[in-house]
Amino acid sequence: MRLTALPPVLARAAQHPALDVPEDARRRAALVAWIDERRARGMTRDDACRVAGVSPRSYTRWRRVLRAHGLRALVSRSSRPRRPREAWKRREVRELIEFERSHWPAGKEKITWRLQRFYGVTVSSSTVGRVLSELLRRERIHRIGYAPSQTRRRARAARVHARRQARGERARAAGELVQIDTLEERSDGRVRYHFSAIDPVQRCAHARLYASGTSRNAASFLRECIARWPSPIVSVQVDNGSEFMGAFERACQELGIALVTIPPRSPKRNAKVERLQRTFRDEHYAYEPPSLDLEDANAHLDAYLRYYNHERPHMGLGMRTPMEYASDGTPRTGQTS
Repeated sequence: MRLTALPPVLARAAQHPALDVPEDARRRAALVAWIDERRARGMTRDDACRVAGVSPRSYTRWRRVLRAHGLRALVSRSSRPRRPREAWKRREVRELIEFERSHWPAGKEKITWRLQRFYGVTVSSSTVGRVLSELLRRERIHRIGYAPSQTRRRARAARVHARRQARGERARAAGELVQIDTLEERSDGRVRYHFSAIDPVQRCAHARLYASGTSRNAASFLRECIARWPSPIVSVQVDNGSEFMGAFERACQELGIALVTIPPRSPKRNAKVERLQRTFRDEHYAYEPPSLDLEDANAHLDAYLRYYNHERPHMGLGMRTPMEYASDGTPRTGQTS
């Protein structure tokens, strides 16, 4: 059997390709050169390809392209056709579905029914769904509900004082980005709404139980925090719950406190207060006497807060209590809030 090897120039290029050539082209050229070398030593093409992990047809095609067009022609290209075929049914009903969806917002099942009832067009709901997805992707129609511009305008109008937390933003000094969150606590079949607040720098905490989790109660809780906090509160950090809108946001604006909201579905941004909620459940509510009314429950909660802030040591504060740490003159810190 006669074997025609690669020209010396192409063989050297395959072994020492240019740095700007894509990795897949260099790998294929190296495999072609390796298989050619084994064939020159007497190994059959199929055996060499099997050892290299390449199909004989791919090797033959790569070798032909390399000899005819050079190293860069071995770059992987999409196998998708330039003019992909489209189902004729979808193409014929697209304009009709767009007209129906623009004038009568409905899902694919109801649009399928309307096409059959008023136009005599029989088409599957799956086809209608694919056309709707394409029209949404091309922004020819909008999703059912408020248009995106109206949604953004309503959101801006609702949150006139709050702003979204910036990437990497954290508390650097006491009173900055005090984290506030709520917790539903059940006792004797009744639901109580527990508000918690913690300073991520000093670790001092405050909590209060309410009969409902409204924005008015959240605003009342904020004023309690200001009265009991060892240092002035500059800004607070909350999630996107409805209790932190309305009256709570207006209270922040009146008190001159910046209101920062964390991004949706990111509870790790409120890690300190989320961990504080667990501490309350493990160390306080697990041992709370049953059948307490709201006033007595808050009295027991105040007793635990005195222990938490004045007696309970914190490893993150060098085994000091939050009030000891605050009285030492809290330095600025780079801890994550």
